[in-house]
Amino acid sequence: MTGKRVAVVGTGASATQFVPRIQPLAKQLTVFQRTPHWVLPKSDISLPSQLQTLFKYVPVTQSVMRASIYGIFESLNGGLKNNAAMRPVQRVAEHHLQKSIQDPQLRRQLTPNYVIGCKRILQSNEWYPALAQNNVTLLSSALAEVKGKQLISSEGDIVEADVIILGTGFEVAEPPIAKRVFNRHGKSVSDVWQGSPEGYMGTMVEDCPNGFLMFGPNIGVSSSAFIIIEAQMTYIIDALRQAIQQNIKTIEPNPVRISEFNQRVDEALKTTVWNKGGCQSYFIDRNGRNSTLWPWTTFKMRQQLSRFNLDEYLLDRQVEKPVEMA
Repeated sequence: MTGKRVAVVGTGASATQFVPRIQPLAKQLTVFQRTPHWVLPKSDISLPSQLQTLFKYVPVTQSVMRASIYGIFESLNGGLKNNAAMRPVQRVAEHHLQKSIQDPQLRRQLTPNYVIGCKRILQSNEWYPALAQNNVTLLSSALAEVKGKQLISSEGDIVEADVIILGTGFEVAEPPIAKRVFNRHGKSVSDVWQGSPEGYMGTMVEDCPNGFLMFGPNIGVSSSAFIIIEAQMTYIIDALRQAIQQNIKTIEPNPVRISEFNQRVDEALKTTVWNKGGCQSYFIDRNGRNSTLWPWTTFKMRQQLSRFNLDEYLLDRQVEKPVEMA
């Protein structure tokens, strides 16, 4: 991209990482921003050699630090339960923006009109400085059309570019795999969901015996993905272990349990920033339901997924073959 005219579509988590890297290379960098994001400063520091030595010889200190970081993110996740709790966090983001961007017009373009946390919260110390460089233009509009080397925004701006980078986000509410998985009735999971995924504990869905999902409906949290992965793996492995021990042929969630679980989820999500923060995000599906996020703490997630309770599922046990006599 050295010396080229580069256009970036999107200003989310991906763009905040790659734009500061390519900005010094590009002749001209144009960023299409449909909606600004709240950005917090990032605690990205090198650990002093003394601290590294302490970790090496007193390993418990590393565990304490990791637990502290986990606690900080968990408290932030807890704050997402309502708009008022996020005000102190939003003030930090506002200060970060004001300190980093001196141009009033650019600052206005980068200021969201929704409560922090409604969209994914970003962390970066390099994003704002990159956008403030002379070879960068921020357009507060979506990309509408591409004609050869011309890019036309939804506001009618025309930009010429040699390279287009799409940082347009993730497909969260309607995972593509749902079109490729078919239930016991031969119907795709996508057709069953009709745009609003539902499951049980984010791990199993109705009429899909022995079908286990990672990152299924309503299991996402504003914390480390490793927490979700480890909790779900514990749950799935325990299901397989019990199935083997008890000679179970198939396991699938009870529809009654699924309905009750999703009612509790929807009720808990009603007052959260994700639902009431005043934005449109990929957490909300095309039917207006938040079918993505887990509304409780990761402590509760780990506790509920620590053991697979067979009583909550429909089971089909193997019929043992009679022992043939010699």
